[in-house]
Amino acid sequence: MNEKDSKVLYRRWRPAVWDEVKHQDHVVRTLRNAIAKDKVGQAYIFSGPRGTGKTTAARLLAKAVNCQAEDRALRPCNECANCISFNNNEFLDLIEIDAASHTGVDDARELIENVRYSPNIGPYKVYIIDEVHMLSKQAFNALLKTIEEPPKHVIFVLATTELDKVMPTILSRCQRFEFRRFELDGLVTHLTAICAKEGISADEDAILEIAKFSNGGMRDAISLLDQLSNVGEKLTLEVVQNILGTATEHAVLDLVDALIAGDAGTAIDLIHQTLDKGANAQSFTRHVVEYLRGVLLYQIDPKRVMDETEDVLEKIRSHAVGMGQAQLLEVIRLFNEAMQHTRGTWSPILSLEVAAAKCVLTLRGQNLEPRQAPSQPARIAPEQKPTPKAVERTEKITPPVVARSETPEQPKPKPVAQEPVVDKPASQAAPKGSSLKREDLRGIWEQLIKEMHQKDRGFAALLRSAKITEVKQNEVLIGFSEILKKKFDQNQNHNDLQTLFQQLTHSDVVLRAVVLGDNGDLPTHLNKDGMVAAAKDLGGKLMS
Repeated sequence: MNEKDSKVLYRRWRPAVWDEVKHQDHVVRTLRNAIAKDKVGQAYIFSGPRGTGKTTAARLLAKAVNCQAEDRALRPCNECANCISFNNNEFLDLIEIDAASHTGVDDARELIENVRYSPNIGPYKVYIIDEVHMLSKQAFNALLKTIEEPPKHVIFVLATTELDKVMPTILSRCQRFEFRRFELDGLVTHLTAICAKEGISADEDAILEIAKFSNGGMRDAISLLDQLSNVGEKLTLEVVQNILGTATEHAVLDLVDALIAGDAGTAIDLIHQTLDKGANAQSFTRHVVEYLRGVLLYQIDPKRVMDETEDVLEKIRSHAVGMGQAQLLEVIRLFNEAMQHTRGTWSPILSLEVAAAKCVLTLRGQNLEPRQAPSQPARIAPEQKPTPKAVERTEKITPPVVARSETPEQPKPKPVAQEPVVDKPASQAAPKGSSLKREDLRGIWEQLIKEMHQKDRGFAALLRSAKITEVKQNEVLIGFSEILKKKFDQNQNHNDLQTLFQQLTHSDVVLRAVVLGDNGDLPTHLNKDGMVAAAKDLGGKLMS
């Protein structure tokens, strides 16, 4: 095996000429023009995420300014003696310094001392200082004058992943270039080409998974491919996921299905099963957040989600209907917090379990408890604390509500402004002996959702987010947030819902959707002096 074959994959595929540099056209074009016109600067700073080609571009610049080709536009030619010396890592006038291990002022002074000496071979000595932000303030100050006015035979290239940590006085003396993360399509195309040339057998899904895991870094993507190519078998999606410890896409989709269906038990079981198969908790949570981000982008503009398979797009469409935008933002926030907590915690799975449970509550339309402990005097003084029996008694006394609603003081039953979402039966009179109660409707409501789930999963998800706010003689009010009520009103399953509800309750009661106030406040149509309002004043809450 020759020396070239013994190199790691990313070094064998490091660009040797400008045309091989991918996705950094804005940098390549400017540097090539400067070389062609003999207007090369003496201090550059290359910034951007790791693995995006900063050091590679710096080496190509050093190679080009020392190339011996007569036509400057063709430099580096990759054929002259200096270019060949570069390719063999034998060019003495290229000095690469790792700032992370040379942070002190003494290191800076040594560099300044060596800068004075003329080049050994080519016309320029090129200093590449990697991770330059690691230099101490004293080292920066020592270099300041030299970077501002270096000898004519010296070029400085400073590379950093954290531009904000470089002193402004240094930045002002350098030409700056921003390197960008690689797009997913570009990574997949390049990795596919490498597999073809290197004889690596890999499925398209496996290459896509590697590209996603590299997070826009070309060097990371090629290094991962190099690592995985040594498993001794064809690279399939399952093999890649097992080795990288990433979550399967199917598990993420099933988890979101369970959350929208309001099934916290299934959601937690899916989390356990995925992690038991070897998936990393943080990686799995990141996959969930990335998928939910795709759902959010689809809600905003479907054209923003184009690089997914048709199966995944179909799921995204379904989930975009099943969650309101405000709910989706909260779910993303909860899982994003969980992703941060999975690192370094004693039980990474706990953060995911809590996030899943909170998400189910959010999608059901229930408000999460405030984070701060309540400190109101009403909760401290026993004589002011409302008892559950008092609230229950208040809710069960129906005659006063009927009496008050018929008094002249109640002329604003604004249900007329809230148009019913279902057509009322021809006979609107309450059935004789009707005695529906909110507590009796909970089991019926769950059965109703299960039945509707068979017909329209998105509509069933909307019903999950509803609250039964009030039960009257001839109608049941179901409350939604404003966004979800609009989705409910636009759905075509109202008649089926109404028919099924009447069958399950053996009544002619009509369902009517209303908008709930913020934080579960009393709907605007309800009597502010009525029994429900009185119960709420005593500490009761509107519950589904």
